[in-house]
Amino acid sequence: MIPHYRLLEVDGVRGAEYRSLYFDSPALRHYLDHHNGRTLRSKVRFREYVGSGLCFLEVKRKTGTGRTDKARRREDAIPLARRGPGGLHSERQGR
Repeated sequence: MIPHYRLLEVDGVRGAEYRSLYFDSPALRHYLDHHNGRTLRSKVRFREYVGSGLCFLEVKRKTGTGRTDKARRREDAIPLARRGPGGLHSERQGR
């Protein structure tokens, strides 16, 4: 690996498995702001870290000064019942 990076490894497993549920406006404002490289943008998502059982509701905002502000609140799980018209942007899983 490049010497300036570190990689988390727990019990021989690299990285962390997670599930995310993103929320957006009916016009997909958050997605399009990101896709178009808008300096001031935000995103709202649930993020569940599968191996640890931790789940958070997160709101992230790019400030335009190279900073990202993040507020998050602990949740029991991703509440899939909250899917509403135009409210769900995407559901992703990753590592």
